[in-house]
Amino acid sequence: MQNIKRIIKGNQFFRNIYRVLYRVVTTLYWNSIFALNKLLSLKPTYGNCFVFTTVFGKIKKNNWGDDLNIYLFKMLTPQKIQFVPFERLYFAPNVKKYSLIGSIIGDYDLDNTIIYGSGAITSNPDIKGRPVKVLSVRGPLTRDVLIKNGIDCPAVYGDPALLLPLVYKPQIKNNERIGIIPHYRTLETNWLEDEWISDLKKNNEIVVIDMSKYENWTDIIDLICSCKMVLSESLHGLIVAESYSIPSVWVEIIPHNLPWEWDFKFNDFYCSICKKGMNCIKVYDDGYSIKEILKKVNDWKIGTIDYDSMLKVFPFEIKGELIK
Repeated sequence: MQNIKRIIKGNQFFRNIYRVLYRVVTTLYWNSIFALNKLLSLKPTYGNCFVFTTVFGKIKKNNWGDDLNIYLFKMLTPQKIQFVPFERLYFAPNVKKYSLIGSIIGDYDLDNTIIYGSGAITSNPDIKGRPVKVLSVRGPLTRDVLIKNGIDCPAVYGDPALLLPLVYKPQIKNNERIGIIPHYRTLETNWLEDEWISDLKKNNEIVVIDMSKYENWTDIIDLICSCKMVLSESLHGLIVAESYSIPSVWVEIIPHNLPWEWDFKFNDFYCSICKKGMNCIKVYDDGYSIKEILKKVNDWKIGTIDYDSMLKVFPFEIKGELIK
């Protein structure tokens, strides 16, 4: 089996064939689940998100920020939510869906969708369809996108991951190490050999936090909360740090020449917590020294998180113990 996986990964033709087969089989699976629910007169709540599943629907760990949909909402509400990978309910276009954590607005048809806390990936996404309702969005930049496309959107902001402290309180005291959270593209390079890392290691213990590798969903939170500060390329690394009052700096470790606006989602989030004008530190740029990076951390101030507004429009029943 491992040999087969290596062959598929190493050959573009086989990778393309695998993707097509995976999409076909998972689409058939999820539509059969929908048909069964309908036959049995069941009306589950469907959540649309970037999750990966086996062909038989078992969720596979992929990116913690996206996977968090499954874990966080299970802790927040007694309501059962059936999370479905994007566009898998192909034969059920009229079923109501919830769009939650993720830079996902513009990635799929918004018809019959209720949006709570989602964001756009760019200032000019390809908006298809019209949502049933927008309860909140990640930040004001996403709101501008929706309004520009003729979609009503209230000025209620907040990535749902900001609600994490309501459901999980790590019993870990900050120690003296520095957490670094690279983007998955960075992890594929020799970034740990960069000069700035060597300089950082001279007087500091560092821990690399890989958002794609975790055993329990709380592991990432524990790691971040075990640091005195965090340097992160990951948006949800920064969101967790803000949620738990861990000083953090938004960094870019290698150049990310992506076909969309890399900064958009970060600026959207920072605006939502009253930190407009935050700048990314490009640590690969010789103009930045470790001293300047650490000064950024020392100047850090916690953002303003409007929990009341986020909870007021929460789309599901909230567990009783969380509202006492």
